[in-house]
Amino acid sequence: MILSQTRRKAFLLAVIVIISVLCPNALADMVLTNRDTEVFINQNGNIVSAGTIPVDTALNRVAVNGEWAMVTADGNTGVVRADSISGVINTKNATVYATCDTAIHNSYSAASGIVGNVPNGAAMTSYAAAGNWVYVSYNGVQGFVCLNALTLTPPAQPAPQPQPEQTMSVTAYASVDGARVVNTQGKPAGTVPLNTEVTVVAVANGICRVTRGGVTAYMLQSELSPTPIAVQEPAPAPEAPAPQNNGITTITPTTFYVQNNNAQVRNGNGTLLGTLPVNTALTVDAYNDTIAHVTMNGYGAFMLKSDLGPNPVQTEAPQQPAPSTDTTVSATFYVCHDNAVVKDGSGKTLCTLPLNTAVTVTGYNDTVARVQNGNVVAYMLKSDLSPSKTVQVIGYGATGDAVKSIQTRLQSLGYFSGSIGGNYLDLTKAAVIAFQTVHGLTATGECDEQTLSVMFSDSAKKNPALTQPAAGSAATPATGTAKEMDWWNSGIQSVFPRGATATITDVDTRIAWRETRYGGTNHADVQPTTAADTAAMKQAVGSWSWTRRAIFVTINGVNYAASMNCMPH
Repeated sequence: MILSQTRRKAFLLAVIVIISVLCPNALADMVLTNRDTEVFINQNGNIVSAGTIPVDTALNRVAVNGEWAMVTADGNTGVVRADSISGVINTKNATVYATCDTAIHNSYSAASGIVGNVPNGAAMTSYAAAGNWVYVSYNGVQGFVCLNALTLTPPAQPAPQPQPEQTMSVTAYASVDGARVVNTQGKPAGTVPLNTEVTVVAVANGICRVTRGGVTAYMLQSELSPTPIAVQEPAPAPEAPAPQNNGITTITPTTFYVQNNNAQVRNGNGTLLGTLPVNTALTVDAYNDTIAHVTMNGYGAFMLKSDLGPNPVQTEAPQQPAPSTDTTVSATFYVCHDNAVVKDGSGKTLCTLPLNTAVTVTGYNDTVARVQNGNVVAYMLKSDLSPSKTVQVIGYGATGDAVKSIQTRLQSLGYFSGSIGGNYLDLTKAAVIAFQTVHGLTATGECDEQTLSVMFSDSAKKNPALTQPAAGSAATPATGTAKEMDWWNSGIQSVFPRGATATITDVDTRIAWRETRYGGTNHADVQPTTAADTAAMKQAVGSWSWTRRAIFVTINGVNYAASMNCMPH
């Protein structure tokens, strides 16, 4: 039957009216379009085209009248030709589980495109079935999964639902003092102080991938904040009245000593941080009638003023400090580990001492040494002391002033280009390896006594790379031999971290240029540093190609054997 446009609109209006009457007995089936299909709607008594929907679109068929069908989708109602829809799907609306790792297709065909993947044991919502296919939703993705890959029985131990990694680039700040940092190999890389600024580049399952100073690491999302943490005004310890602004006396930072054991230390909120033994030295810079503001190891806190004094507590030695076998001496010894305990004659702990603290030993027996400081006599385990200082190796993950001194020295010699933050991470290790290589030392990346002695001597050599031509001019080709380093196990990724620049020498042509590393995991993705470097690389390879070429990679004056392909991508 062929109808004019006017008669067709009138006919469709009548069909819509008839179908509307049939709605109480509607089919309420889910169907799929079998071709691109035009949809008509009733708009204020006028039948108008609402546009065309593509093939394989899922619709709800609510009624049929002859060659026309009423359908709904996303709350909208319209009329389509009945022969443009097929593949009736019965709505299930049930929870199903994957029996294996399976794909989500955009249609009920294995040849259709894949829009997502479901791991074995994962739960998803089933909306409808069509033959051997089920229309499901999983993690916000809708599509079709083969019926054979699904079950209504949940697994004995449901598979975890990992949160997909969300990429971003936002600034965040450490929300706790001593926020933990883990490197890309999963090893602890130290801690950072409160309000340390980092860039968060990805988040998944409560773990943030962050960058700082060109170094990539991981931190807990719970230990980061989008804004700096405000430092609050100090609050008193619970047993002491709150310090008032009135009556506070500010003084030049002065050393005071704890006057009794277990003196309490609290933060500005009044929370107990810990206790200190008698004669612990700390710095006081302000106080009022009851509270003193103290600093120790760079951190500020509050203590009762009555727990502090300008001089150490004088204690008397016991009547018989040692057995009759006691040997009397007067010699300087050194503490051979951190937190060595010092006790009085009654066995009460007075304080602890750090590694390599010098003490005067005046007597000892097989187990105990008598030590003296002025008029104060105390006792330590003989095994805690050594006649010489203990050599300390500073390596990856170390923090503090010693690391800052190393970074400052290496920076002045041209080996270290990062920020002086006091954290011994990849850039610091790479700088130490370069320094050790230039000076003929074993390239461990750790600062042992020999490395530190050479590093802080007047004979320490500047980085030879500083004498290379300036950016924009031709780089100097490598000479001599090259080291062979395994990409995963040799530490070469610390030598050539992201953001570092190296000189590349093409073995066949002896043409050299400069490259900067910007990414790559199983390899290094690099880019010529200047336009002149790009021209030199193009001259060496002739044309862009994926064919590998033998090269030398020179970093901080050391040659490494490698290969590369030259193809912009």
